[in-house]
Amino acid sequence: MPGSERGKLTMCTTNTQSPPPRLNKVSAIDLILSSAGAVQGFPTVQGVDLNVLGWINNTTTTFACQIVFQVKFSLSGITAREVALHRVKTRVATVMKSDGTQQQDTKTGDDGPRVDPVTGADVSVLRPSDSLIAVSDCPGYPGGNKWNFPMTYHASFDLYAFDRVSANRAILAKVSYVIDIQKKTFDDSSPTTTLSNVVKLIY
Repeated sequence: MPGSERGKLTMCTTNTQSPPPRLNKVSAIDLILSSAGAVQGFPTVQGVDLNVLGWINNTTTTFACQIVFQVKFSLSGITAREVALHRVKTRVATVMKSDGTQQQDTKTGDDGPRVDPVTGADVSVLRPSDSLIAVSDCPGYPGGNKWNFPMTYHASFDLYAFDRVSANRAILAKVSYVIDIQKKTFDDSSPTTTLSNVVKLIY
């Protein structure tokens, strides 16, 4: 029996593969929720200034409830122009229809970052230096009618930074996060708004 047990351990060790070497091209990931450390120069998209970070809660006109934030990737050993970003999401939102029935909207799949429909250029991505790439986003409820409330929004996101020029387009880093919003009425001044489950991975 002792010899048999030693044989099992040897076989297990033989079949164990070493982890792949780190790519070491992303040195840091920062999720920015306030003006401190934010990158400036983003456009206004659908009425939202992507340079002004924090929660939006409109109670008078659009009734929007969103969060504006940035994710920055600090780079080393690769230039910002060689890095691209891709975001995917799984979202479930519920609103009320004008007839008083509930409508649920589910979306899974690609979610940007935004590009100009004419030029194809990045709209919500900036490369302020060779060693930095940043994206600004404003997920949440973009606005609607007074009868759309109560409204709920739950979405999980995965944002990838990848090498856009290498043959295998290697993933360099990933950020995951979850956003939850509950707004009871169109003039709800204190909706429930959370950004949680933030996980940063550098490969």
